[in-house]
Amino acid sequence: RKDEEWFHYYASGGWLLAGSVLILGACVLPFLALVDWSGIYGVVGQVSRTEAQRLTLTCFGISVLTVALSFVEALFAARMLLGTVYIYSSAAALAGTGAVLTAVHLKAGLVTLAITASASPIAARMALLFSARRRGMIRLSLPISHFSSLLRDVLPTSASFLAIQLTHLFIGAVPNLIVSRLSGLSSVTILAIGQ
Repeated sequence: RKDEEWFHYYASGGWLLAGSVLILGACVLPFLALVDWSGIYGVVGQVSRTEAQRLTLTCFGISVLTVALSFVEALFAARMLLGTVYIYSSAAALAGTGAVLTAVHLKAGLVTLAITASASPIAARMALLFSARRRGMIRLSLPISHFSSLLRDVLPTSASFLAIQLTHLFIGAVPNLIVSRLSGLSSVTILAIGQ
């Protein structure tokens, strides 16, 4: 009984942290829109400049949503249901590959390709979210008065996780930025395939 109470206590924390990530992302997005991303990437041509701006903002939004939903996988891991996570992730990856191939065949723009390429983890986590709700794993059972104590409990670990995610994003983005500035965006594709 006590373990079940603690599980729902921390599951409520997942909702709190997911909401916090989404709010933080929504606050940062307008500032990112002010940055001349095409200048940073070294893109020329009005259509390419507009596409670079939209692509960057879309990728940021996708990243925020992916990080916000990551707590759902932790709920299944805590219940030793990692097989469920792998099944949902594999099915979403298969569907995502089909979506990317379809988008390429239809000669979709970069923003559409970015969305289809990044949609599988979000789709898997959304499916897991509905599955967790159906199984009774997710409920907002924590009184509002306990949110501050919950935040004190989970914030150090969550801050570390967020720092790791941001470092990963930085390490992945910097080589692409350097290559795009020195050789153009077409060279970034070659680098991405090589990695």
